[in-house]
Amino acid sequence: MNKKKNIIMKIEERDFEVSIPTADGEAIAELVPIRIPMEWDEELQEWLMTEAGLKQVEETKARYMGLMLPGEIKALREKLRLTQKEISDVLQIGEKTWSPWETGRMRPSRSMNLLLRALDDGKITVDYLKALAQPRVSWRADAHYMSFNLDTLFDQASAVSGSTGHAAAEVEEQLEEAVAA
Repeated sequence: MNKKKNIIMKIEERDFEVSIPTADGEAIAELVPIRIPMEWDEELQEWLMTEAGLKQVEETKARYMGLMLPGEIKALREKLRLTQKEISDVLQIGEKTWSPWETGRMRPSRSMNLLLRALDDGKITVDYLKALAQPRVSWRADAHYMSFNLDTLFDQASAVSGSTGHAAAEVEEQLEEAVAA
């Protein structure tokens, strides 16, 4: 007959130091003291971190590293009115990459976090990212586009000053030759 032990789990708030890594991840930049719920394991005779404690540690780490928290990441996607697949396409990440960021199972890299913060702050738009993702046809098309913009600029300068000036005309001529080549 198998006897079951009546185990009473003891949980209490305990001191814990969260290690905040340097930007390159090679060292510890800072130790942040917090109190988290921990559970006493009678068999191991030691305190173990609870799920709630682990979540607290991860949130502390994210805040100190300047990373968005899972709830903020989900709120950003909802604010942009995009599905997980749509935001993944815009950011050019795998379809299954976004979901763990929202649930807190994983964190975006620091560089991706900067992009997410810029989106959240309105510094860049989804349309801008979609435009960046479009393939460049050729340097000639880009040069033609730049030439068109410079033509507009020269026209505006002429309207203000009365002439484009010798240097502006020379640059315009060189651009036209480059586009024609």
